[in-house]
Amino acid sequence: FFFCVIRYFAGVPMSSFRHWFVLLGIFVVKSNQCGLFCSGFSTTQRRRRRNNSSAGRGGGVDEIEALSRALQIIYRESGTLGILQKSDGILEQYQAPSLVKAALHASKGKKGVASGILNAFLGAAVCSPEDGGHHAIKLINAYDKLGEEYYLEPDLVALSLAYVATHRQEGYSKIAGTYLQRAEGLYPVDGQKTQESSIVEATPEVWSDLKQKYGIQLLQDHEDFVVLSKPSGMVCYHARAASTKKSSNQDQTRSKKRKKLSNDISLETCLLDRGFPLSTLNSEGRGMVHRIDRGTSGCIVLAKTNSMHAKLLAQFFLKHRIQKSYQALIALSSKQRQKILPKEGIVSLDIDGRPAQSRYHREQCFAHGRVSRVLVQTEQGRRHQVRLHCSEGLSAPILLDPLYGGMSIMSQLNAPSQDLCKKLKAKKKFCLHANSLSIPDYGIDVQAPLPDWWQELEQSLEYD
Repeated sequence: FFFCVIRYFAGVPMSSFRHWFVLLGIFVVKSNQCGLFCSGFSTTQRRRRRNNSSAGRGGGVDEIEALSRALQIIYRESGTLGILQKSDGILEQYQAPSLVKAALHASKGKKGVASGILNAFLGAAVCSPEDGGHHAIKLINAYDKLGEEYYLEPDLVALSLAYVATHRQEGYSKIAGTYLQRAEGLYPVDGQKTQESSIVEATPEVWSDLKQKYGIQLLQDHEDFVVLSKPSGMVCYHARAASTKKSSNQDQTRSKKRKKLSNDISLETCLLDRGFPLSTLNSEGRGMVHRIDRGTSGCIVLAKTNSMHAKLLAQFFLKHRIQKSYQALIALSSKQRQKILPKEGIVSLDIDGRPAQSRYHREQCFAHGRVSRVLVQTEQGRRHQVRLHCSEGLSAPILLDPLYGGMSIMSQLNAPSQDLCKKLKAKKKFCLHANSLSIPDYGIDVQAPLPDWWQELEQSLEYD
């Protein structure tokens, strides 16, 4: 219709208009293609500008997503320790906001995972002697700002690592003090504070009394910490609420609990009753940098000051800065004895969904191979790691262990061994001993001898 109108008014042959129509069509098509290309180019440019501006604030979207995926893979395979081991140079490669965002995204809303990854980054700052303090400050600032969206804030481990990274670096002592104060404010314990300037020295008579009455043996005494050998059957501390605000019902409940536990004295109580200064950073137990189970005997370090508590806690988190070993009497089933337990080996078995690995070495056999003493070294230090790895990893539970099948072999032992095991069971003892602890950075290198009852049990087993 358009061409008919033109021809009618202009009187021009149709063939001439066909040439113009072709040119017009080509122009329209090319214009549309150009428009699409220009639109795509401008979109790409806008995306690049957005990523570049985001990088100035802490990393582009693509960068954070890639880092988040990498963190998920590493954490799934080897946990927090794996992140720490592979964090070399990461603080120089990425800005602190990028690291925090990636950790939060990688956690998929799991606060424990996010805290573990972020603490690994802070651990990398501790391992960076030159500018670790600077990196720690940046990380904590980003942690404080970005963690609000996830209701996540730096925990005791994070603040301890930040304190260590800044405390040792010149010019950061003031900010280090603020991190320690924040750590002290996390779990106030009955309004009590440990005064670092007034350290009470325990006399040899006091240590002798503790050993005679409770079996607590002194291994090393320092003005900022003490290393002890805890007896089997004694709990490290009795759990209590950290808040100082208690209702009358809570007071009554705790009063009844105190009466019930009056004969069940803890290691913490033994020391506090004798005026020992212990740090207050642990919400459950004064001075407790780490713990060992009630039935476990052997090495344990307690901090006297909050500053040393934070330093030792950082050491335990870094793992490679400390060395711990355990001795255990394990009970082998008939099937396990037929397979012959290798003299040494590695047990890799996840605990609570987190990677865990232990190395063992068989030291001696008793009772015709039914019981073996093994030396175990753990890499991660998960809860009940040695007990689970012996029971499930080696199919050989620790003798007398009430939770993981340690009573199953008792009927196969000789009469003297059975009688002794019954007495030990009544006292809540089992055959796991933390025999050594080494923290070179603070001059700790101790060994705890096996308890007398343990040696007596081994002697009775030899006569089987």
